[in-house]
Amino acid sequence: PRYTQGVSSAASDVYKRQVFDLTNSQSFEDVKKWIDMVHDHCTHEIMVVLAGNKADLTKEKKVTESMIRDTMQMAEIINYYEVSAKSGCLLYTSPSPRDLSTSRMPSSSCKQ
Repeated sequence: PRYTQGVSSAASDVYKRQVFDLTNSQSFEDVKKWIDMVHDHCTHEIMVVLAGNKADLTKEKKVTESMIRDTMQMAEIINYYEVSAKSGCLLYTSPSPRDLSTSRMPSSSCKQ
């Protein structure tokens, strides 16, 4: 695929970030397909940073922590962030899949 061109020719590790909509499970499924495609077409290590957007819409979330945790483990994702583009907040970060439920680091400017 065109968006993976040039990635395999980089001299060092590449960081790719992928954003999905926490209120849309299809958005998350598309990210998983993208991650698989990138891993299939790249000849060196790709480090994926995953971000779930619309974290401010807690009652409308369709993507669960267990879905995110499983994908992080499967794809060896290095970091996960929950963000709200609407409010500009970083609601929390998780440095690893095992810390997903316990490492919430809310920003003081964000409402949860």
